[in-house]
Parts: sequence; C-alpha cells; structure tokens
Amino acid sequence: MSVRVLDDKTINKIAAGEVVERPAAAIRELIQNSIDAQATKIFVELESGGKKLIRVRDNGIGMSPEDATLSLQRHATSKIRSDKDLFSISSLGFRGEAVPSIASVSRFEMITRTKDAEHATKILVDGGNHVSNSPSAGSVGTQITVRNLFYNVPVRQKFLRTDGTELAHSIDAINRELLIRPHIDIEVRHNRSTVVRAPVVDTLAQRAEKILGNQAKGLIAVEGTMGAISVRGAISPVGVHRATGGNNSYLYVNKRFVKDTALRRAIKEAYQGLIPKGRFPTVILLVDLPPEDVDVNVHPAKIEVRFKRVKELTAFLVKTLRGVLQEIGIKRAVEAKRVSAVPQPVVSPVQPASIQPALWEPSRASALSAAPLSAPITADIHQPSSLFQDWKPSSNVMEASAASVQDTSPQDTQTRNRSFPDSILGFTQDAPLKES
Repeated sequence: MSVRVLDDKTINKIAAGEVVERPAAAIRELIQNSIDAQATKIFVELESGGKKLIRVRDNGIGMSPEDATLSLQRHATSKIRSDKDLFSISSLGFRGEAVPSIASVSRFEMITRTKDAEHATKILVDGGNHVSNSPSAGSVGTQITVRNLFYNVPVRQKFLRTDGTELAHSIDAINRELLIRPHIDIEVRHNRSTVVRAPVVDTLAQRAEKILGNQAKGLIAVEGTMGAISVRGAISPVGVHRATGGNNSYLYVNKRFVKDTALRRAIKEAYQGLIPKGRFPTVILLVDLPPEDVDVNVHPAKIEVRFKRVKELTAFLVKTLRGVLQEIGIKRAVEAKRVSAVPQPVVSPVQPASIQPALWEPSRASALSAAPLSAPITADIHQPSSLFQDWKPSSNVMEASAASVQDTSPQDTQTRNRSFPDSILGFTQDAPLKES
C-alpha cells in the first residue's frame, strides 16, 4: 500500500478521538471557549447525559461571520500567532482543535454574534460536512449545539456509558471549570431539569460551598508566596477527611485545571501522619507562576503540564500547607511522633474491714498485721495475670488438688475450695478456717 496524505475529514475524526473521548470532554472544551470569550453567564443543556444533546450558550464577545467560519478549520485559533506564544499562554484554549473535532463527529450548529453586528451568524455542519452559513437571529455571545455525538463513529459510540455515568462526568467537568470563577453565573439542565445552579458570589469559599456542598464546609484558607510563585485556596483541616479519593483534589495552574503527579505528591506529603491511611482531604489549590515556567502543550486535553522547577514548587507547597495545618489544626511539629506511655493502674490494698465476717476471726488479726498494708500493688492492665506472678502454690494446695480426684465428700470439698484464698493470705491447713 502506498503512502498518501489523509483528507481533512479523516484527520478531524482521528483528532476527535484524543480531544473528545466522551460528552464531558466536549462540554469542557466549549465552556473553556466561553470563559476565554469573557462570558459572565453560561447556560448548559443536556439530554441523555450529553449523548443526544449538548447545548452551551454564553454572553461572551461572540465572533464575526469570518471568524466563525474559520473556527471550524483545524488549528484555526485567535489565542496564539506563532510558536513563541506557546511559552506565554494565558488562555485556556490555544490548539484550535476542539471545535472542528466536535463538528466532525456530530450534527453541529453554531450561532454567534458580536455586540457591533446587526444580526447573528448561523453555521450548520453534519459529520464534518459544511451544510450552510446564513444570517440568523441571536443575542450577543455564542451558542453551540451538538446533537447525536459520535453518530458517525459507531465504534466510539458503543463505548459510551449509561446516561447517569456520562452525566456525572459532565457535571464534574463543569464544576472543575467554574469552581474557581465565582464571577460567572452557571446553570445546567439535564432532560429539562436543573441539576446545577450557581449564581454569582463574592468569594471562592462561597462558590465551593454552592458547588461541592457539605464537602466544602469547614475548609480553612491557605495562602503563600515565594518569589514569582503564589498559591491560594482552601484545604481540609486536621481531622476532616473522606473515605474516597476521587473528586477531592481540585488543582489549578494559572487557572487551568490540571492532573499533575508532582502536585498530588506534595499534598500527600503535607498531610503525612495527620490523616489515617485510606482517608483523603479536600484540597482546592490555585497555583500562579510565570507562563514561561510551565508547559501546557503536553496533551490535546490540556490537563497535563510540565514544570521547569518542579522541586522548588513542590517544596514550597509542602511548607505552605504544613504551616497552615500546624497553625490551625495541630499544636506540635508534624515530624514529632509522641507515643504516650500506657498508664499503670494501682490496685488498692486489701483492708481487714473489707473481709467478709464469715471468713474473719480475731485469731487471724496477728497474721494480717504482719504484712504491710501501705505498699501499693502495681499491675499491668493488659496482663491481669501479673497480679499473681510471684505466687506459687503451697504443698497443701497441690495435695488438696490431688486428693480431690479420690475424695469428693461435701465436707472435703468445702475445705478444698477454701485452700486458694488461704494460701494467698498466708495461712496453711494447720489452722483451717471455721465457718460461723
């Protein structure tokens, strides 16, 4: 088979496999475009977990008819101009792959309008094939509708999960993007029912409590600076943790949600020894550093990054988080591991008055007074047998035990049963106790 260049439609479908692996990925890309367009209101509508319908509408700056048409071509973007801009990326999107990839595997519709335009522009694309481009009614901003995702890629479509699973992934993607942006009003509807409603609030803590619910209650603020690097956010105090590790860490680098092993390792080290094994804290961290110190062009999904000075960054994070935990959550150094000694209980000495009248006779007073009563008897609570570790049975006890095999008369049985307390008190069978 000879080598040849693939056509654009095939290339877009291949790229869609990396950029859009499920409805949640398409939603994430469209919301990031809305955020880059300076939107303050975002409305998301879903059906069947996003498999049948995804509609994202914003009130951003919109696009002109020319820019809207170009946005459907691969690697067409307004975010960068040359390879030098890759080292100073400040926007969420920059690759120019998301929109054409989504349009190539769905029935796609875009309606967009700028504030200076007299009308909106409507573009229809069916499976990567351009259908129409016409004027339309519409408000300022952009609305993108995606129907029947992967309808022309049945291999990918059959790997989609249930509606509930895809909806959960979609909501997670939305929450991750809008958790740290309290200035954006967000509403999400699924099958015409509202599933997420987060109006504009003033602080990150208020937005976190609205989106995460009880998971965000009790979080403590964290903030630190080291040169050009700064970190802020909210973390769980000592004693507050969850049994599941999923959706507990929300990590952002220059306001971009990332999944980075180095950052997660720093969080784990900061909480080392403070939470039980198998438990996980809730952490919301925003790390800001110069764009040239981080590479975001690692994967088409743009959630993996590489740091230029990763050791310095992780050491700074560990020190900052641990300092806050020590100040608020604990009063000792994290490294110190104190092991408290097991308290040794003291058994009160036996007083003569505590002995039952049936076992007490005046003739025994001289024998009891010979033993000092003021010396306490110490014992190990974990080994009760230590109370009798120095006691050895006398010969009369052993003889009585042996005799019990042969003699079982009631009178001997009573005498033999009293041989054990007699031996403890220091008495012998020469002066047996008399019953009153």
